[in-house]
Amino acid sequence: MNSRLSLLFVALTLLPSPASADEPTRLARSARFDISASASVKALTRERPVEGSPKIARMHWLPESERPGGFTVEFPIDHRGWHRAAVAFVPEHSGEIVLRLMGPWEQSHPGVLYREEVLWDELQVEGAEIANGGFEPPRGNHASPREWSGSGERILQTPDVPAVQGTHYARTWHNRPLSQTISVQGGRPIVIRLSARAVRPAGLVEMKRISGKATRAHLAARHFLRGANLGNDLEVPLGETWSVHHTTTDLARIKAEGFDHIRIPIGWHHYTGPAPEFRIRPEFFRRVDELVHAGIGDGLSVIINIHHFNEFTTDPKEYTPKFLTI
Repeated sequence: MNSRLSLLFVALTLLPSPASADEPTRLARSARFDISASASVKALTRERPVEGSPKIARMHWLPESERPGGFTVEFPIDHRGWHRAAVAFVPEHSGEIVLRLMGPWEQSHPGVLYREEVLWDELQVEGAEIANGGFEPPRGNHASPREWSGSGERILQTPDVPAVQGTHYARTWHNRPLSQTISVQGGRPIVIRLSARAVRPAGLVEMKRISGKATRAHLAARHFLRGANLGNDLEVPLGETWSVHHTTTDLARIKAEGFDHIRIPIGWHHYTGPAPEFRIRPEFFRRVDELVHAGIGDGLSVIINIHHFNEFTTDPKEYTPKFLTI
């Protein structure tokens, strides 16, 4: 590299156009299902993962007295293939539980959730009976009275996304779940196994995979192996007093300790003038320059960024002009 200064830019993931103003779409990174016990069962105990890497948590949004009666499960998925997971638990007493297939809960902004759709298939239950775990359409009069209910849907497989078993699978997201009531016996262990994958949103553009390790990114990464972070300084908003002032002496010590680069988090957006220029205050730019040039002079590579621009991440459409101008 001709310069020891390497600028790493933020890579933005552009979301496809939302299905509606109230349902911005995004690729799901996890599948979620909830299990709730009836009053007669009282509690679900000894919950544990059995297969895959599911995370099991009590429903913290419920009153504390009701939390023993259920839990929520999430496990990582993507749109490239089916992912298998299984959890086990023991009902305290006999009765019924409700299994609800959903999707992750993530807000695009307060009050509005992302539509992160999940496909489900090959659902099996050990220790109890479940109806139509493969989500196949009913044949004649053989539909079970305990079939799936809810606003989620059962859809036919496609050549790009074949079913794990049979020809159909379920499609849900947080606000359009599918649920089924299951009878359980007190003290009898239950294991729920299922497969899930993310729905690929329309218009999603994926980055091409990099082949080889001689790209500019790989070459630059060799200068960023051991780093020190100069946090709580230049990202502090104007007028606040909790900053830790980093000096050129700190950089010399960082180099002497064997580090090869520094990261400087910068809250540029706190130090801009009015629209549309959003001109950065010259005195603030001088503070950034001082650390950058001192780092280069000491033989350190430097990472700078736009740090904690929360208005932009909360409302990208509104704050994109300011982001791009910075």
